[in-house]
Formats: sequence, structure tokens, C-alpha cells
Amino acid sequence: MRTRKPFTPPADPDEDPEVRQALAKAEQNAAHARSSRTREDRDYYERMSRKWLGIAKGWRVIADVGKAH
Repeated sequence: MRTRKPFTPPADPDEDPEVRQALAKAEQNAAHARSSRTREDRDYYERMSRKWLGIAKGWRVIADVGKAH
């Protein structure tokens, strides 16, 4: 069975530092997933990558709300 590779969008230099940091963590975990030797490790790092992408999305929402006020 083939697994999907998590997509990590590149960080925009204009993004808030929290967003950039979360995207960097997502990419680190995605890289670990790609180089994992066991399915268990790969699944773990893919899950962590998705979580960091969710955190980045949350930080973007917070930044957008802050910019709107």
C-alpha cells in the first residue's frame, strides 16, 4: 500500500515568525517520514507533519485577525 506524502508549503518571508517556525517543523517531520525505515516511524512523522501544518494554519488565522483590527 502506498502512503501519501504530506505537502508542506514553503514559508513566505512575510509570514509571522510563528507560522514560519511551524512550517519548518512540518517540513522537518515530513523529511523524517520520507527517510523512516519502519512504517510505524513513517506514520508517526507524517502525523506530526500534519499536526504542525494545522498549527501553522491556526497561527495564520490569529495573524489575520490581528491584522484586521
